[in-house]
Amino acid sequence: MKGIVRSFTVEGLNLERFISLAGGAGIRFVKMKRQGRRLWALTDEDELTRIEEIANNGGWRFRAGSRQGGGRALDVVNHHWVLWAGVLFFLIVIVAATQLVWGINIMDAGIYQANLEGFLMENDVQIFRWRNSIDLDDLRDAIEWRYPDIAWADCGWRGTTLQITLVQGMPQGETFTQIGSGDVVASRGGIVERIVTVAGTPLVAPGDVIQPGQILIQGQERGANETVTPVMARGVVMARVWDKAAVQMPMTETTTTYTGITQETWTVRCPWFDLWKMGESGYEHQDVRREQMPLGGLFLPFTLVMEERMEAEVTLMPRDVEEVKADAGAAALRLLQENREIDDELVDKWVDYCMIEGEVLEAIAYGERIVDVAKPRRNAD
Repeated sequence: MKGIVRSFTVEGLNLERFISLAGGAGIRFVKMKRQGRRLWALTDEDELTRIEEIANNGGWRFRAGSRQGGGRALDVVNHHWVLWAGVLFFLIVIVAATQLVWGINIMDAGIYQANLEGFLMENDVQIFRWRNSIDLDDLRDAIEWRYPDIAWADCGWRGTTLQITLVQGMPQGETFTQIGSGDVVASRGGIVERIVTVAGTPLVAPGDVIQPGQILIQGQERGANETVTPVMARGVVMARVWDKAAVQMPMTETTTTYTGITQETWTVRCPWFDLWKMGESGYEHQDVRREQMPLGGLFLPFTLVMEERMEAEVTLMPRDVEEVKADAGAAALRLLQENREIDDELVDKWVDYCMIEGEVLEAIAYGERIVDVAKPRRNAD
């Protein structure tokens, strides 16, 4: 059959004659069913008028049925066109929303964070702009030109969020030159272990106690006839130095006991506001278990936030002194190791303890190292 298929029902006596008349008129039936004095079948919708005329002329009762297949879907659309128009409009809004900038994320900008935010605002790179109006290559080139101290910039899309990452460059350091004169001074205090002079006159010897900024190698050299020649002093001064790191730990610990009373709440969150407030639980102490589920993936910034709040009772319990000492000492030594310079080995290390008002234990870790404290300093011409 061609076109829209529709069902119909014919009731009455001598249905064989009705079938014969319809067949003689060239009307085609499919899926015909007969039960007593009732005949049900499918035919082209265009044939219903002729079938009804044959039925009325022969004294049979005719009733048109519903459309079948694609025709039934067309009926649904026709009867609920307002609903389907709303669905279509909602889909158009969603597709349009995915083409807008919903957020801007700046990463690793450091001291340039505030300046870069202002630069983006000046160039109209902000939320609610069309994504295709922002050329990422041009934006990256503009950022790298504006901040020459960075190694490079990366601009890309993460869903509807513009993500900008700055990779900081490494400073080149001070260029050494032998032109002019200068001294070698101590970068920190300590006890001299050994000294190797490349240029200049040493003013300290192994075993001397030195202070920060003290001249170790003077930028002068004496000739055979006692003439003094200004030079750029150079050398290595290895000194025994001491570092320390302090960690404080309370003598009590907090224990949490759950009462068994819980509260569950949820909301839908977007970057600027929540669709409704979840409210406060009213518990004095609580633990919160939070689950977040994106509703629009990466393209729509809506997140379902579910919270389970569990009421808890908090009490302070005294800790064993030796246990606190062990934890604080280990933490202080770990901090001391983290603060030391690369490839520096500790010659010796130890930990001292002191109690602060009977409530806090302070552990101070000391480390002894042998490092080069020589620091060149150019003299004013």
